[in-house]
Amino acid sequence: MGRRSRLLVLAWLVLAGGAFAAHAMTRSIVEMTCPYDGVKFTYSAQNSGTSFGKQLDWMPVGAIESPWPLASCPTNGFVFVKAKYEDDELERLRPLILSPEFQGIRSETPYYRASWIMEHTGSSHAEVSVCCCRRRGRRDEPSLANGAG
Repeated sequence: MGRRSRLLVLAWLVLAGGAFAAHAMTRSIVEMTCPYDGVKFTYSAQNSGTSFGKQLDWMPVGAIESPWPLASCPTNGFVFVKAKYEDDELERLRPLILSPEFQGIRSETPYYRASWIMEHTGSSHAEVSVCCCRRRGRRDEPSLANGAG
């Protein structure tokens, strides 16, 4: 094999390797337990993702799901905004999560419910915005109903 052929093969391997590396989103199945009724469920967690730029709405482009999925209980709609909750924190949230008002929004997106929880527990407007605003929309909003946004 000549020098030119070796260089072409090397160039192809570098380019092909870059294309394979672009698929850098990893997921894992996590078993979770709803804190209020003990129901176990599985959640497809995103462990990592790679973005190569941003759209006009600042959503990343690449091998990434954005926003990252939030785990939520299938029975009462509780959204795990944080990875770990203290027992006293869950007890303070119990009346809110089991309230008719929250149960009335169970069919909304997890980010909408997360923002609702944060707003009703004294989080600042900035905290809610950072967590949830870009994907807070209700399911009946045209941007979400059409699969966009």
